Amino acid sequence: MNRNNPIFYKALDQAKCMLSSRYRIIATLSQAIVKINLLEDKKKIAAETKEKIFVLGRLLRAFTTGKYRALPWKAAISITAATLYFINPADIVPDFIPFTGLVDDFGILVWTYNSLGSELDKFIDWEKSHFFQQ
Repeated sequence: MNRNNPIFYKALDQAKCMLSSRYRIIATLSQAIVKINLLEDKKKIAAETKEKIFVLGRLLRAFTTGKYRALPWKAAISITAATLYFINPADIVPDFIPFTGLVDDFGILVWTYNSLGSELDKFIDWEKSHFFQQ
């Protein structure tokens, strides 16, 4: 999906620079949560897609704060780039176009989620074991 998307490639470049700043990553995640909550009010996001987005967000937050270090750098860059693409209102299909303006945003996030399969499985297992230890 993102191979022919110049805006996603720009987001990848930004993500590479951003990963060294915990505060910029947390701010980006906060912007994504605001956007998701606005969409939730409009019932434009399926529960399954929403959960995938939240898993990516939790993974990136745990990695950024140093709680989870098993994530490869390349995967962290991909998640950050997908999040940047998601919050950017002026991407390939602008967000102001009803419904279709969000399809590319969700497509990038779901594609990223699906491409990280085993890494996400490891994180979810870690998250479950970490939760039960507290």
